[in-house]
Amino acid sequence: MQNTRTKSGSVGAIVALIITLVLIGVMAYLGIAFGGLTAISDAIKGSRYQPGAEMARVIENDQFTKAGERILRATYPELESASDFNQHCYSGAERESSVLGCYSSDRIYVYDIDNAELDGIKETVLAHELLHAVWNRMSSKEQKTLYADLESTYKAHSNEMSEHMTQYSQDEYYDELHSIIGSQLSESDMTDALQKHYAKYFTSQDLIANYYNSYNAKFKALEQKAEELSAQIEQHKAEIEALTNQYNATYETLVADVEDFNARANRPNGFYSRAQFDAERNQLIARQESLDRMYDQLTTLIDTTNSLIEQYNNNAIQIGDLYDSVNSRVEKPSSMIEE
Repeated sequence: MQNTRTKSGSVGAIVALIITLVLIGVMAYLGIAFGGLTAISDAIKGSRYQPGAEMARVIENDQFTKAGERILRATYPELESASDFNQHCYSGAERESSVLGCYSSDRIYVYDIDNAELDGIKETVLAHELLHAVWNRMSSKEQKTLYADLESTYKAHSNEMSEHMTQYSQDEYYDELHSIIGSQLSESDMTDALQKHYAKYFTSQDLIANYYNSYNAKFKALEQKAEELSAQIEQHKAEIEALTNQYNATYETLVADVEDFNARANRPNGFYSRAQFDAERNQLIARQESLDRMYDQLTTLIDTTNSLIEQYNNNAIQIGDLYDSVNSRVEKPSSMIEE
């Protein structure tokens, strides 16, 4: 009896060991760390996810790690048209700025932006929203270990991020900061701790940053051009005002002197001699010619300023079109209405 129990116990132990080894193998294949019950759940849930062709392309471009793609697939990310996207991402409190993607109820939604000039924007948004899902899966203790590194990195890049971050409440602050830093900054811009953290989800942090820099450069170039044109226009306006004042004063003085000259010319003995008459007349003609040149200069300056204003307006249209293309709430012309 003793031998039978021992044999039975050994068989049970062997079976348990085999099951354990199989589980370890499955977990290793899926890239799941030990103790990751959420990771196992994500793997099972994500195994049923089938992305569309465009989303599959975006996912491939982002080059997620196994852990990153496992979490991503579990969120069933979708590229959506404006109407569907607005229903998922604009319910409740709305931001002043355009929303490009959202993470809601453990689902990721990305606005399907159709603008060839903004290559890389969908990759950036998907990476950003994935990091919200990552943050949601971290314990409070794990999140707090990143606070100091997120804060120091933010301070080093506050000029680029502060306008965006002011929209978020204290409860959302580190969650959003975690996503914006991880989807916009290169590895060299991060602390060692953040480099190691984001490396769990992206095979190349610089690749993710390049997607952001690529499309963001289009906005920055147009905005910089607007600033330069605006400065030139203001400078030209000041020059026009100064030259106009000078012209008017010179004109009024010349008119008064011409009237005086004509009055004296019509009086006997208005001039001491013919030489005086000719000299004063020649001076007035020279002043008139100088005034004409000033008028031509003023006209050229006004034409140049009008050209700059036209360039500024065209640039403003380009900026508006670019921002409209990423704003799902902008009504499209009837020829472009989505079915």
